[in-house]
Amino acid sequence: MKKTIFILGSTGVGKSHLALKISKQLNISDTSTAIVNADSLQFYKNLNIGTAKPTQEEMLSVPHLLFDCLNYPKEATVAWYYNHFFSNIEQHNYKNFFIVGGSGFYIRALESGLYPNYEVSSLIKNKYETMGKEKGALHLHKILKEIDAKSADAIHGQDTYRLVRALSVIEASGKSLSEIKAQFAIEKKEFPYPFKKIALFVEREELKKIVLKRIQFMLKSGFIEEVEDILKKGQAHWKPLSSIGYKEVQMYLRGDLDKKGLEDLILRSTMALAKRQRTWFKKDKDIQWFHAINEIKQAEKSICIFLQKG
Repeated sequence: MKKTIFILGSTGVGKSHLALKISKQLNISDTSTAIVNADSLQFYKNLNIGTAKPTQEEMLSVPHLLFDCLNYPKEATVAWYYNHFFSNIEQHNYKNFFIVGGSGFYIRALESGLYPNYEVSSLIKNKYETMGKEKGALHLHKILKEIDAKSADAIHGQDTYRLVRALSVIEASGKSLSEIKAQFAIEKKEFPYPFKKIALFVEREELKKIVLKRIQFMLKSGFIEEVEDILKKGQAHWKPLSSIGYKEVQMYLRGDLDKKGLEDLILRSTMALAKRQRTWFKKDKDIQWFHAINEIKQAEKSICIFLQKG
């Protein structure tokens, strides 16, 4: 029977290190365990340093799935991840799969299934994107409030991407997002494998030190050069390049930031992301939380007990 262990939590808390350590131990006698990516940026080839992707040596020491699998100009979506995740689990004969990452939307899709995938024409999408640029995100939020107040309350007034998506889906489907969610709740599928979910955390100030050290290491390891190489290939508009770190390095290359400003801005952006990730996962009552420093042995023990059960 295949078993899955979700190792979740904010960026920088040591999720990958824990998965790698236990996987190596389990694979001493046979290759029974693989690590599956649940980080929204580690799918992409050539985005290595800025995504804190496992090294080639680490990937060779334990099987890693759904890493380095998308080339420019392809972009990951929740539906793409959902389909490739389950096809990978099915086609490999490993007994244990560690699902590692902080992308809450992807994790939720695996557990609950996909929302109905309504085709949205570029005409509709462009209409709302243009409206957002000309009149601002708050104008989009006001429109959404008028036609689907419940959904509007769940989306931040400045979140242009989600507002455009919501309005586009409503127009394309003829249904409110609330109606679509209600339909989804009735039809959703259960996750097909036995699973355990744990999450790691550290206090904010400790995480800030860890993240700063990671940023400094990235910059010393060639992060700026990595971004320059991608830009030289004409890939500036590739979606992952608007992500934290890559976006700020481009600002530095344009002369908008100096080195210290670059470091500080990546740190602020990353800490804001970490807060959102922790808030997201705290809502999940099935997750067992462990301090990433003081309780790591307990986390390892909890995982091993789960895997030993029949």
